[in-house]
Amino acid sequence: MRIVAADRSVIAITATRHEITTIVAAARMALEIINADVNAPAGARTQLTRALRQYDAAIARATATHNGSIPVE
Repeated sequence: MRIVAADRSVIAITATRHEITTIVAAARMALEIINADVNAPAGARTQLTRALRQYDAAIARATATHNGSIPVE
């Protein structure tokens, strides 16, 4: 995995499918735990939900427009 800071609030990540799948799976598990905890900070729930929705939308766009390349799943 390679991580490069593009600026103060943006990073670029180059990762294998296995690496990103592992990270996203961990985020989904964390969201399940947060959703089950009535004392979990609402901000954490909101931020993680937003990030996973954006990831899912990006994967859907990449899959829909792969134009002959290997689709991302």
